[in-house]
Amino acid sequence: MHSWREYSKPSLITRAYIVGVDPTDCEIVGGLTVRARQIQSLRDAGLTVVEIADGAAAPGPALVAPAGLVWHPAVVKRLARLPDRGDASVAVSPAVELRPGEFVVHARTAAEREIAESLLFRSLDKPTDGLASRHLHRPISRAITRAVLPLGVTPNAMTLVAALFGIAGVGVAAGGGYSRFVAGAALFWIQNVLDGCDGEIARLKYLRSRVGEWLDQVLDDVLNIAFLSAVGFALARDGLAFARWTTDVAVVSQIIHLAGLYAGLLFRAGGRGSVAVLRWWVGDPNEKKTLGDLTRRDVLSLAYLASALLNLIAVVFVFHAVLTVASAIVTTVQWVLYGGPQIQADGAAERPGEATA
Repeated sequence: MHSWREYSKPSLITRAYIVGVDPTDCEIVGGLTVRARQIQSLRDAGLTVVEIADGAAAPGPALVAPAGLVWHPAVVKRLARLPDRGDASVAVSPAVELRPGEFVVHARTAAEREIAESLLFRSLDKPTDGLASRHLHRPISRAITRAVLPLGVTPNAMTLVAALFGIAGVGVAAGGGYSRFVAGAALFWIQNVLDGCDGEIARLKYLRSRVGEWLDQVLDDVLNIAFLSAVGFALARDGLAFARWTTDVAVVSQIIHLAGLYAGLLFRAGGRGSVAVLRWWVGDPNEKKTLGDLTRRDVLSLAYLASALLNLIAVVFVFHAVLTVASAIVTTVQWVLYGGPQIQADGAAERPGEATA
C-alpha cells in the first residue's frame, strides 16, 4: 500500500517510509488515528510518504518511522533537514535525540495513548502566546478543544463561534453602565479564550488554510476596534468628555495600522494571514518581555474584564486607545524607513497557512 504526496519546499530528505502495520493504527489520538497522524505529520514536513511492509527495502536518504508511534511535529521537520548523510536513512524512534518539549512515544496501550494525547495538547502552546494566554487562556482553550474534537468541529467553525461571543460583547457593552460593561467585557474575554481553539484544532488535525488564517485575523482585528468603540461611545454618552474624540483617533489609527499590516501579509508574507510571520523594527521576536506581553490581545481582554468589575473600564479604554495609536506609528515607521516588515528568520512564511490562535 502506497500513499504519495509531493511538496514544493526543498529538503535534504524528501521521502519518508512508515514501516509495518500496528494494531493501534486505527486508534484515535488527538482527533486523528495514529496512522493518519503519522502520514499528515510527515507530509507537513515536506516529505513524500511511502507505507511499506516489515522487512521491505527502504532506500535512503529517507526518514524511517515504525508504525504505532506518535511524535511532536517538530521532530520530523528537524530530522528531515539534517546535514547530508549520503544514502543513509534517519530513524524516527523514542531513542532519537530530542529538544526541550519534543517527544516520540508509543501508542500501543490506552495508557500510552493518553500520555501521547496529553503531550500533543501540551505542544499546542505557541511562542507568541502572551502572559494571560500562557497562564490562563491556553489551559482553558485546550480543555475546550479536547471536548469538541470528537464532534468534528472545524477550525473555521470554531472561529465563527468565538466571534459570536465577541459580537455579543460589543453589543452589550455599547449600552453602557456597570452591569453592561461587566457582561460585555466577559463576553469579549470569552471570545478571546475560544479564539485559541481554532488554531489548536487546526494544528492537531492538520486542517490548515489561508482562508482560516485570514478569517481569524480579520475577525480579531474588527472585534478589537469594535469593542473599543462600543466602550468609548458608551463612556462619552455617560459624560466622559474625551471618550468620543479618543475613540475617533483610535479608529483612524487602527485603519492606518491594518493597512500596513495587511500590506505586509500580502506583499511580504506571500498572502498568509498570520501576523506571527512578520517581524517589525521594535522588539525581538525570539525574546519574551513582560512589557510586550502587556500589549497583547489576551492581556487586553482580561484587563477589560477586571477593570469593568472594578468600575474602572475607562482606564483600560485609554490604554487600548494608546496601544492602537502606537501600533499605527510602528507600522508607518516600518514602511517609511524600512520598506515594510521582514519575515521571521525561521521561514514561517513559507509554510502552508494555518488558522492561528
